[in-house]
Amino acid sequence: MSNPPLATCIACGKRYRALVQLKAGIASYRCASCDHVTWEEMPALDKKILYLDQLAISQIFKIRTGTYPPDAPHHAFWEEVAELLEQCVLLQQLLCPSSDIHRDESMVFARGDDLSLAHEMLGGDTSFHASSEIEGDQVWTYLRAFASDTAPVLDLSVDKILHGHRNEWLSRLHITAAMDWTSFAKGVRDQREVSADQMAPLYEHWRSDAKTSFKSVLETELDFGSSRISAYSHFVELARQGLEGGNTNAFVNAALSGPVLEFRELREYFTRTGLGIDDAERQVVNFWQWPGNRTIPHHRIQAYLFAAMARKIKAGQRKSPNRGATNDVRAIATYAPYVDAMFVDSEFATFLQEAPLKDELTYRARIFSIRSRDAFLDYLRGVVRSATIETEMIAVALYGDGARRAQE
Repeated sequence: MSNPPLATCIACGKRYRALVQLKAGIASYRCASCDHVTWEEMPALDKKILYLDQLAISQIFKIRTGTYPPDAPHHAFWEEVAELLEQCVLLQQLLCPSSDIHRDESMVFARGDDLSLAHEMLGGDTSFHASSEIEGDQVWTYLRAFASDTAPVLDLSVDKILHGHRNEWLSRLHITAAMDWTSFAKGVRDQREVSADQMAPLYEHWRSDAKTSFKSVLETELDFGSSRISAYSHFVELARQGLEGGNTNAFVNAALSGPVLEFRELREYFTRTGLGIDDAERQVVNFWQWPGNRTIPHHRIQAYLFAAMARKIKAGQRKSPNRGATNDVRAIATYAPYVDAMFVDSEFATFLQEAPLKDELTYRARIFSIRSRDAFLDYLRGVVRSATIETEMIAVALYGDGARRAQE
C-alpha cells in the first residue's frame, strides 16, 4: 500500500507529495510529479505519558526478542500490548519514559543494556527526573509555603518531571550512549538486600503487634516530622560510628544520605534568611513537624500504601512483601500525581481500589495491572484512535508502515 496523499501540490495540482525532511517542527515536502518543494509546520502534539513497571518492560522486551514462550501465561496479552505501544509511540500519541527506578532494576537483569535500550525506544528522547529529585521539589514547595505562612501550590504538570521535550516529533534516528553497569550491579543487588533486611522487622512488627491497624500505621507514616527526624538521627549515628571506627565508606555513605543532605540544605535555606546555625536547625525541625506536610503528594500516597500493606499482613498474609515492594511504593508515590497512566504490580493496583485509598487519595494517573488487562488494552486502543489522519499520514511517511493503523 502506498502512502496516502498529504495535500495538493500548489505548483501542479497533483494530490501526492513525499515528506523529504523534518526539522525543528517544520516539514518539507517534494511533489512526486513536479519536484516543487514546500515547507509547512507539523501538527501540534500532546502526548500522554505512561509509566510501565519493570515487569511490563521485561515482558515487552521478551516479546520483541522472541524469548517469551508462546504457551506462557498472558503471551497474547503482552504481544498485543507490544504492538499497540509501538503504534502509540510512532503515531506521536504516547511515551513511556525511563526512570532511575528502572535503571537500578535493569542493572541486575541478565541483558540489562538491551532492556534499557528497548525502554529508551518507548520513551523517545525523554526520561523522568530522579525520584529523589521529584520528592525533593515537592518538599521545597512546602518549605516555601511554611516560611511564608501560605498554602502550598504544586505544579503537577508532567513536563515538570521530564528530561527532554514531550511534544517533539521523534527523530528517525535514535542515538544512545552505551554504559557498562557491571561494576554497579553488585552494589545495587547488595543495597536491595539491605533494604529488604531493614524492612523485615517492620513487617514482623505489623504482624505481631496487637495494636496494628490500617489507621494506626497510617498515622505513624503520615507523621512527616517523626520519620524525618528518626531517619536523620539514624544516619548521623552511622556517620559518627564510621568516623570513630575509621570506616571511611560507612562515614561517607551516611553523611551523604538523603535525610542528612536534606537537613543541611534546609538549614542553609534558613541561615540565608538571617538565622544563626542553632536557630536555623530548630526551624528545620519545626518545618519537618509542620502538619501541612501530611498533604505532600509523594509522602501521602506512600503512607497510604504502607498502611494498606500492613492491613493485609495483619489480616493473615503469611509471606512478607517481596524485595520489589518498596520500589513499587516509590514509583506509584512519585509518578502517579503527574502521569496519565501507570501499569503497576497487581497487588498495589488492588490497594488503590480499596477504601479508604480510592476515596482519600487524589492523583492524575489511571492505574492498570495484569488483573485489568482488558481495560489496559482498551486504553491503548483509544490512544491509537486519538491520532488524527494528518498525523498518521506524516508518521507513516517518517517511520514506515508500523505507524499505519489497521482498518477497523
